[in-house]
Amino acid sequence: MSMRINFDDIFKRKKELSRFFTEGSYKFKLVEVVSRNFLENNTHSDWNSNNRNNILFWGDNFSVMAYLLNNGWAETIDLIYIDPPFFTGNVFRVKNKKGENTQLNLRGVDQLAYVDKWRGGLMTYLTYMYDRLFLMKELLAETGSLYIHVDWHISHYIKVLLDDIFGYDNFRREIIWNVGSVSGFKSKVEGWVRQHDVILYYTKSDEYTFNKQFLPYKEEYIKKMFRYVDENGRRYRKRRGGRQYLDESKGMPIGDVWNDIISFQTATQAHEYVNFETQKPEKLLARIVKASSNENDLVADFFLGSGTTIVVAEKLHRKWIGSDISKVAIYLTKKRLLRLNQQVEVKNERNKSYESYNPQPLLFNVFYGDFSINDYAKKGNEQWTKNLTLTFNIEIIQEHKTVTLTFSSISADFEKDGEHLSYATTCKPEIRQYLDYWAIDWNFNGNWFNNNWASFKIGKDKNITLDVQHQYEHSGKYTIKIEALDIFGNYGAREYQIVVKRD
Repeated sequence: MSMRINFDDIFKRKKELSRFFTEGSYKFKLVEVVSRNFLENNTHSDWNSNNRNNILFWGDNFSVMAYLLNNGWAETIDLIYIDPPFFTGNVFRVKNKKGENTQLNLRGVDQLAYVDKWRGGLMTYLTYMYDRLFLMKELLAETGSLYIHVDWHISHYIKVLLDDIFGYDNFRREIIWNVGSVSGFKSKVEGWVRQHDVILYYTKSDEYTFNKQFLPYKEEYIKKMFRYVDENGRRYRKRRGGRQYLDESKGMPIGDVWNDIISFQTATQAHEYVNFETQKPEKLLARIVKASSNENDLVADFFLGSGTTIVVAEKLHRKWIGSDISKVAIYLTKKRLLRLNQQVEVKNERNKSYESYNPQPLLFNVFYGDFSINDYAKKGNEQWTKNLTLTFNIEIIQEHKTVTLTFSSISADFEKDGEHLSYATTCKPEIRQYLDYWAIDWNFNGNWFNNNWASFKIGKDKNITLDVQHQYEHSGKYTIKIEALDIFGNYGAREYQIVVKRD
């Protein structure tokens, strides 16, 4: 198939884009605040909706970036990493394995993550990407960096776009990520087996943040190169003009070919893997975030996917912004962030030991956009969604200031992949099978949802709690709001009013 791309037609969009995002009206509303171990009072009655730290946006990323530019975020982001669609023509999903279900007779279900199909072909895709890359440059600080993760489908085309937007001289490196094994299904291809992705690295100017990264020396290298030991037992090697001591060496500098990080095509049993087909390892993102940002810097990812960038930024004490048009991506990221706050023990497969992760303070807010999926589809991407409704009941038992909630029933009637499906159950084991996530605001303010408590399934952890107890400190009238999501992506919400009397 022959494709002729007129880049001049794409490059002409610069003037139009500058006017478009400054004159356009882009609205996003704060709908949820998530806090754990951060403030003594989790009701957040004094929450400032203009808070600039840690935001998830659900909406088209062009609208998100235009909104940010119109609200004082220009030249504020220190690092942007994106892993956009690769123009593959494929549909990508989140796998959600479960046991046999007698009502639906399904052994496994999955949710649509995104569709990488483009009406109008490559030209439509490149125009879509050019518009967004242009806005990313406007958001980057003068010392900021952009990393864009692509593969053989479009890496060479994307570089042409980036050279026009950022300037050829601001291209810093093409990083080759060796994704690992060439065995399995992909080894059956005729010719060379694909084994790497490409990460294109650009900066906004000649002055940019970069912290050189190193790998520890291997034991064989240490024995061979640091073979001398001084009178104090310190290993060293001879260098011109003196000695280089092992304990003063940072390690082996990391180059632009990365062979030490295995993709989830191979490492499918990793604890961090959440069954998102194009999920990237935290180790990969940690390397980028450490190299091109510092603590308290602002990191952004506008093709959020499984949320790895944001999770790593949170772990490394960076501020962050994430956006995606997929509801699945938003909820998956939210669950991964909430998991950071839990006391967990993670099995280390290499040495069969367990690593303990202590809870850490967590605070972020979620904005939903005033956007149209249909308008988005007209721009070339065939991604679609439907308003799916989940119905459920909560049993409430109240004793003085103590309230106990029990998730007592769940049902849904919906279409999936062209097939009509429905279920309804009051049986706890079956509720646990269908329910994917539920969260509670113990004192709903009528505006945004304060996520005070949540239970959910994620990755290999399929345990979900159906009972929860809460102790109110003060008497008065309260509205309890519950939000829930099932394993098919159906959403539902309910409100309950209670009165807490004085003792």
